[in-house]
Amino acid sequence: YRSVNPDLFSALVSSIISQQITGKAAQTVFQRLKDLAGEIKPENIVKHTIEELQKCGMSFRKASYIRDLSEKVATKTFDLESIRTLDDEKLIEKLVSLKGIGRWMAEMLMIFSLERSDILSYNDLAIFRGLQMLYGLADISKEEFAKIKERYSPYASIASFYLWDLANANNQ
Repeated sequence: YRSVNPDLFSALVSSIISQQITGKAAQTVFQRLKDLAGEIKPENIVKHTIEELQKCGMSFRKASYIRDLSEKVATKTFDLESIRTLDDEKLIEKLVSLKGIGRWMAEMLMIFSLERSDILSYNDLAIFRGLQMLYGLADISKEEFAKIKERYSPYASIASFYLWDLANANNQ
Protein backbone atom coordinates (compact mmCIF):
# COMPACT_ATOMS: atom_id res chain seq x y z
CA TYR A 1 0.00 0.00 0.00
CA ARG A 2 1.31 3.40 -0.98
CA SER A 3 -0.29 6.47 0.49
CA VAL A 4 -0.87 9.77 -1.26
CA ASN A 5 -0.14 13.08 0.49
CA PRO A 6 -1.89 15.84 -1.47
CA ASP A 7 -0.42 18.56 0.79
CA LEU A 8 2.61 19.63 -1.23
CA PHE A 9 4.33 21.48 1.60
CA SER A 10 4.20 18.69 4.19
CA ALA A 11 5.11 16.16 1.48
CA LEU A 12 8.25 18.15 0.64
CA VAL A 13 9.17 18.58 4.30
CA SER A 14 8.71 14.85 4.82
CA SER A 15 10.86 14.10 1.76
CA ILE A 16 13.65 16.37 2.96
CA ILE A 17 13.58 14.71 6.39
CA SER A 18 13.54 11.22 4.84
CA GLN A 19 16.67 11.66 2.72
CA GLN A 20 19.31 9.08 3.62
CA ILE A 21 17.66 7.81 6.82
CA THR A 22 15.38 4.87 7.57
CA GLY A 23 11.62 5.20 7.32
CA LYS A 24 11.23 4.70 11.07
CA ALA A 25 13.79 7.41 11.88
CA ALA A 26 12.10 9.78 9.41
CA GLN A 27 8.71 9.19 11.05
CA THR A 28 10.20 9.99 14.47
CA VAL A 29 11.80 13.23 13.23
CA PHE A 30 8.61 14.25 11.39
CA GLN A 31 6.54 13.61 14.54
CA ARG A 32 8.95 15.69 16.63
CA LEU A 33 8.64 18.50 14.09
CA LYS A 34 4.84 18.28 14.36
CA ASP A 35 5.12 18.37 18.15
CA LEU A 36 7.30 21.49 17.90
CA ALA A 37 5.42 23.40 15.21
CA GLY A 38 1.90 22.00 15.40
CA GLU A 39 0.53 21.46 11.93
CA ILE A 40 3.25 21.22 9.24
CA LYS A 41 2.56 24.54 7.56
CA PRO A 42 5.09 27.15 6.40
CA GLU A 43 3.75 29.82 8.74
CA ASN A 44 4.25 27.45 11.70
CA ILE A 45 7.76 26.37 10.72
CA VAL A 46 9.09 29.92 10.20
CA LYS A 47 8.39 30.70 13.85
CA HIS A 48 11.31 28.42 14.73
CA THR A 49 15.04 28.81 14.25
CA ILE A 50 17.17 26.36 12.29
CA GLU A 51 18.65 25.24 15.63
CA GLU A 52 15.17 24.51 17.06
CA LEU A 53 14.29 22.52 13.94
CA GLN A 54 17.57 20.66 14.19
CA LYS A 55 16.71 19.54 17.73
CA CYS A 56 13.90 17.46 16.22
CA GLY A 57 16.64 15.07 15.12
CA MET A 58 17.73 16.31 11.73
CA SER A 59 21.01 17.66 10.40
CA PHE A 60 21.71 21.38 10.24
CA ARG A 61 21.57 21.15 6.44
CA LYS A 62 18.09 19.54 6.41
CA ALA A 63 16.83 22.03 9.00
CA SER A 64 18.12 24.90 6.87
CA TYR A 65 16.44 23.45 3.74
CA ILE A 66 13.11 23.14 5.58
CA ARG A 67 13.46 26.63 7.03
CA ASP A 68 14.31 28.07 3.58
CA LEU A 69 11.36 26.29 1.95
CA SER A 70 9.05 27.51 4.71
CA GLU A 71 10.19 31.13 4.35
CA LYS A 72 9.79 31.08 0.56
CA VAL A 73 6.31 29.55 0.70
CA ALA A 74 5.12 31.67 3.66
CA THR A 75 6.25 34.91 1.99
CA LYS A 76 4.85 33.79 -1.37
CA THR A 77 8.33 34.10 -2.91
CA PHE A 78 7.69 30.57 -4.13
CA ASP A 79 4.11 29.70 -5.11
CA LEU A 80 3.98 26.01 -4.30
CA GLU A 81 0.37 25.56 -5.37
CA SER A 82 1.10 26.92 -8.86
CA ILE A 83 3.27 23.89 -9.68
CA ARG A 84 0.14 21.70 -9.81
CA THR A 85 -0.67 22.99 -13.29
CA LEU A 86 2.84 22.83 -14.76
CA ASP A 87 3.95 20.11 -17.15
CA ASP A 88 6.39 17.57 -15.70
CA GLU A 89 9.66 19.15 -16.85
CA LYS A 90 8.65 22.71 -15.88
CA LEU A 91 7.52 21.42 -12.49
CA ILE A 92 10.87 19.67 -11.94
CA GLU A 93 12.77 22.78 -13.05
CA LYS A 94 10.83 24.96 -10.61
CA LEU A 95 11.21 22.56 -7.66
CA VAL A 96 14.93 21.94 -8.11
CA SER A 97 15.46 25.69 -7.84
CA LEU A 98 14.74 25.21 -4.12
CA LYS A 99 17.56 24.24 -1.74
CA GLY A 100 17.62 20.55 -0.88
CA ILE A 101 15.25 19.43 -3.64
CA GLY A 102 16.56 17.44 -6.56
CA ARG A 103 15.02 15.82 -9.59
CA TRP A 104 14.30 12.52 -7.82
CA MET A 105 12.41 14.25 -5.01
CA ALA A 106 10.40 16.26 -7.54
CA GLU A 107 9.52 13.04 -9.39
CA MET A 108 8.41 11.35 -6.17
CA LEU A 109 6.24 14.37 -5.36
CA MET A 110 4.65 14.05 -8.80
CA ILE A 111 3.81 10.40 -8.08
CA PHE A 112 2.83 10.52 -4.40
CA SER A 113 1.25 13.98 -4.07
CA LEU A 114 0.12 15.01 -7.53
CA GLU A 115 -0.69 11.45 -8.69
CA ARG A 116 0.85 12.00 -12.12
CA SER A 117 0.55 8.86 -14.21
CA ASP A 118 3.66 8.98 -16.40
CA ILE A 119 6.69 9.17 -14.08
CA LEU A 120 9.60 6.73 -14.25
CA SER A 121 12.67 8.01 -12.44
CA TYR A 122 16.07 7.34 -13.95
CA ASN A 123 17.56 8.40 -10.61
CA ASP A 124 15.66 5.84 -8.54
CA LEU A 125 17.92 2.95 -7.59
CA ALA A 126 15.09 0.45 -7.06
CA ILE A 127 13.47 1.28 -10.41
CA PHE A 128 16.86 0.92 -12.07
CA ARG A 129 17.45 -2.42 -10.31
CA GLY A 130 13.95 -3.60 -11.25
CA LEU A 131 14.55 -2.76 -14.90
CA GLN A 132 17.91 -4.56 -14.85
CA MET A 133 16.24 -7.65 -13.40
CA LEU A 134 13.25 -7.51 -15.75
CA TYR A 135 15.28 -7.06 -18.92
CA GLY A 136 18.48 -8.86 -17.86
CA LEU A 137 20.63 -5.78 -18.42
CA ALA A 138 23.92 -5.07 -16.66
CA ASP A 139 23.56 -1.34 -17.26
CA ILE A 140 20.96 0.97 -18.78
CA SER A 141 21.96 4.13 -20.64
CA LYS A 142 19.78 7.22 -20.49
CA GLU A 143 18.80 6.55 -24.11
CA GLU A 144 17.75 2.95 -23.34
CA PHE A 145 15.89 4.18 -20.27
CA ALA A 146 14.01 6.75 -22.36
CA LYS A 147 12.94 4.01 -24.81
CA ILE A 148 11.73 1.80 -21.97
CA LYS A 149 9.81 4.71 -20.42
CA GLU A 150 8.22 5.39 -23.79
CA ARG A 151 6.95 1.78 -23.82
CA TYR A 152 5.27 2.33 -20.45
CA SER A 153 3.86 5.75 -21.34
CA PRO A 154 1.35 7.16 -20.42
CA TYR A 155 1.32 4.87 -17.36
CA ALA A 156 4.97 4.82 -16.35
CA SER A 157 4.05 5.58 -12.71
CA ILE A 158 2.20 2.25 -12.56
CA ALA A 159 5.30 0.55 -13.99
CA SER A 160 7.32 2.29 -11.23
CA PHE A 161 5.22 0.54 -8.57
CA TYR A 162 5.80 -2.87 -10.17
CA LEU A 163 9.52 -2.22 -10.62
CA TRP A 164 9.86 -1.17 -6.96
CA ASP A 165 8.09 -4.36 -5.91
CA LEU A 166 10.29 -6.45 -8.20
CA ALA A 167 13.50 -4.88 -6.86
CA ASN A 168 12.34 -5.18 -3.25
CA ALA A 169 11.14 -8.78 -3.63
CA ASN A 170 14.69 -9.76 -4.47
CA ASN A 171 16.04 -7.96 -1.39
CA GLN A 172 13.90 -9.90 1.11
